[in-house]
Amino acid sequence: MRDYDLRDSDLPDLYAMDAALFDLDGTLVDSEHVHRTAWRSFFDSRGWEVSEQTYAEHFLGRRGADTFRKLDGPWQAHDPDALLAEVLTHLADVDLEPVPVRGAAELIRSVHATGMPVAVVTSAVRAWVDSSLHVLGVADLVTTVVSAEDVEAGKPEPEGYLLACRRLGVDPGRAAAFEDSTSGVTAAVAAGISPVIGVLTTTSAAALRAAGAHHVIEDLRVVAG
Repeated sequence: MRDYDLRDSDLPDLYAMDAALFDLDGTLVDSEHVHRTAWRSFFDSRGWEVSEQTYAEHFLGRRGADTFRKLDGPWQAHDPDALLAEVLTHLADVDLEPVPVRGAAELIRSVHATGMPVAVVTSAVRAWVDSSLHVLGVADLVTTVVSAEDVEAGKPEPEGYLLACRRLGVDPGRAAAFEDSTSGVTAAVAAGISPVIGVLTTTSAAALRAAGAHHVIEDLRVVAG
């Protein structure tokens, strides 16, 4: 039995909402291969053994500096921001590009055409956001971006989503959010976003629902029309 919403009738009317908020990595662009390569290169350069489970649970979809501060590990003797700068150096050296998620550009264009504002709420740094939106071809359609530099506490804390709603002048309960990770879903739900829609690109439907997703879709084509 499928564990995701397939038909339009399964989902709320996105176009009746006041804003559409999107995570970036894994939701709009498939960049997991890029980030995984960069993080593995960084860990190897430091001689740190980090399991796939630890990477997936504590680094994927989160701000790296936050994880360095909070998670026990060999990094605790080092400055978190300096470590993140190292990671970004490794990211810049990766000869790979993010790939648009199916339906992502089409959905943003469709939402923008109605006059509804679009926000990107991400744990990524702004330079990565700009390059990814360029790959998608929708940079000029995004009303506001909340990136890692804009918040004190990243996902799973709700600060980024609350900031996006303030910038757009909308009530969180009148906004829809699209997320692919449990940390992102947790953040959006904690901000009072409704509906929060999980996208099956990096995380199982069961995990997204357990984190609080109101709906789960196979990919963005379901709502892109």
